[in-house]
Amino acid sequence: MVEPPKVSHHASGFYNFKDRFEQKGDAIDKFELTTVSVPLLAGLNAAIEFMDGIGLEAVHECVVALAGDATERLGKVPGLRMISPADPAMAATGIVSFALPGVEPAVLTAHLWETARIVGRTVTDLACTRLCFHAFNTEAEVEAAIAVVAEAAKHGVPDGAHPSIQVEWDAMVEL
Repeated sequence: MVEPPKVSHHASGFYNFKDRFEQKGDAIDKFELTTVSVPLLAGLNAAIEFMDGIGLEAVHECVVALAGDATERLGKVPGLRMISPADPAMAATGIVSFALPGVEPAVLTAHLWETARIVGRTVTDLACTRLCFHAFNTEAEVEAAIAVVAEAAKHGVPDGAHPSIQVEWDAMVEL
């Protein structure tokens, strides 16, 4: 039987702080950590309060509107292939996925970051770049993303100009 080298309340069947500790039997949770991150819990609580203040329906409407706008604008970029539904009215989430012929998705994702600090994600299974919009995004950010993609479609992506490409490749390996 494997015995934990250090124990906490998850590892105890009973304890008091003076003289008695009985180890929990064969339950696997005796190896679990017992502390929680107070800052993470405070952040989670603040995020929940923030979202409640806006209202979940309002958040959803904003997200769908931004995704629909991005989808409509991306649909006008010559040569671009939509992976998510091409009809803006079909936007149901903030996720918009697309690909540019002749541009590796990881390169386009890195190009978005390096050019305008736009965070995207490469989806290797679908060979595309994905943008995810949320209530804290703005129309100006949608416009900025479309401008970078349209410019890349028109003029290509410069070779070797993306130091973050290695980070993108490493992230894809981790996923």
